[in-house]
Amino acid sequence: MAALILWPFLVALAQAGPAVYDVTASASESVNEGGSPGLKQAKLSGTRSIACYTDYSAGNGSARGKCSLMEIVGGSIEKLGDVVFEDATVVPQSISVAAFSENDVIVCFTGVTQHVICNLVSIADTDLALENSVEIDNESIGSTYVAVAKMASTSGVVCYSCAGCAIAAEGKCSKLSLSGSDLDAGNPVSFTDGQTASHIAIEPLEAEEMAVLCYNEGGSARCVLLDDTGAPVPGTASTFFESDEADFGSITTNTIGDYGMVCFTDSEDNGNFAACKTYQVVSEMLVLNANYTIVSDSDASSLQVATLSDENGIVCYVDLNAELADVNGQAGPATCKVLSVDGGELSCGPANVVNDQTEYFSLVGLSAQATSMCYSDDGAGGAACVALNMAETTTTQTSTDTHTSTRTMTWSDTSGTSQTLSSSGTTATTGTSTTSPHTTTVTETTTSPHTTTITSVTETTVSTTIELSLSVSSACLSRCGHAVRGAGRRGVMT
Repeated sequence: MAALILWPFLVALAQAGPAVYDVTASASESVNEGGSPGLKQAKLSGTRSIACYTDYSAGNGSARGKCSLMEIVGGSIEKLGDVVFEDATVVPQSISVAAFSENDVIVCFTGVTQHVICNLVSIADTDLALENSVEIDNESIGSTYVAVAKMASTSGVVCYSCAGCAIAAEGKCSKLSLSGSDLDAGNPVSFTDGQTASHIAIEPLEAEEMAVLCYNEGGSARCVLLDDTGAPVPGTASTFFESDEADFGSITTNTIGDYGMVCFTDSEDNGNFAACKTYQVVSEMLVLNANYTIVSDSDASSLQVATLSDENGIVCYVDLNAELADVNGQAGPATCKVLSVDGGELSCGPANVVNDQTEYFSLVGLSAQATSMCYSDDGAGGAACVALNMAETTTTQTSTDTHTSTRTMTWSDTSGTSQTLSSSGTTATTGTSTTSPHTTTVTETTTSPHTTTITSVTETTVSTTIELSLSVSSACLSRCGHAVRGAGRRGVMT
């Protein structure tokens, strides 16, 4: 007996795609007319930030350290005032800034010919003034990385790579104490136990008067808890990525909801990519998520992340994969994505270019409505700032693919007689995409006492109809890379 074969017929499907978010940017506000490397920002309030950088606007190769007060009002950003925190005697190479309050800011810096120095800058309305200065470590001359963070209302920590120490580039931290206009630094403590450290980032845990310190140690990207003195908490060091290269492009930290985040770019010589993962601090132990999420799978640098709310933030990087004229290999489009968290897992939306030719930039979240981004234009040129926000866009898609198929089947029933059946027909499917022509082998079992085996199916697509109903911004709707479990593409996590 021949089997009864029912061929599929037209199926209509309308599917609403997931909501995605674009990053929107305000008009830019000029901050500095000359070269502006070393850009760093800190949040002062829901509308104000302070941006610090090395100022080359005077020309003749001279440089000074400068901070600018920025404010976002009605979606626009403007500069309110400046203060010089270091004159042209030395050149700040690495800069970090932390706000202890809306009126008190600590800016720390170092360079190839100087020690690590921290300055207190006061803010009164729109006026900025340099109040005090303290040298952190008289052995730290020649340091290249520095990071500062507030840990309590009147104390913080500064960590750095001590290039001038007996162990070159050893990682050290020192507690900072603020009393009125007096700024003091405690004795330095090693957090690498004699090993080198670079690409240092600190995320404060102010409620516990602790901090999470993340850094690179010879190709091992690690995080460790710091106590209120700036010393590492024993047994809390954890490696979140290992590279076969000793260097990294960047490491940065932040929080989103109940989770901390550490983001990094691998070295340019190692195939380079950008990624983020979450962590939590439980009973004074650092617990890293086993997964990391790819933010960019091509060459990237200067990765930074800012928080908008408990569910969303903005992550930005310099896309080094783009071909740009008249800039060096460190410059590219400053590119941003909305970053979302759900149960500790991260995902991100489409890429949005904020500025075409950027080498340095800094990102800080001010409120659920605004993030301040300051960047160097034309590579490492003059600085400007913009206000960033997220805009939701939804996609509804209806698609119908029509195929004309020719099927040849060989089948046998319980009598043992083999027969060949040829059939032609038109089949319409919806919401699927295949490569034609193609061959498929399947096995079908029917209710009659025999088995039908389809040995080959050849389908040739003759027409495709796709209907799209879109409500989107100008940005593309492609999603960023998904979470990767276990061994990394270019390294192994432990």
